[in-house]
Amino acid sequence: LEPFGLYWLEAEGFDADALLTARRGTLTRLCHGEALIRREQFRPFLERHVTDVVMVEVLMNGLSESRRICELAAHYDTMVSPHNYMSPLATLER
Repeated sequence: LEPFGLYWLEAEGFDADALLTARRGTLTRLCHGEALIRREQFRPFLERHVTDVVMVEVLMNGLSESRRICELAAHYDTMVSPHNYMSPLATLER
């Protein structure tokens, strides 16, 4: 993937070890987390330093839990990119 100069590659999955194998095979940043709900699901990926960017689905996690996930990501020095497939206005409705 390196010849394409991607800023990051979005990768989804629920197996931190499997994604870690992919992580070790590329220098391209991996962005992950859109399908995860609550801190507990993010923790194994952050502890293993699997992802370079955590994509938090705000609509599914809610604002308070999304903030907690972001704080957890900061603890592991991992960038965060909030995700919301319905626009910021939908976040305000939550």
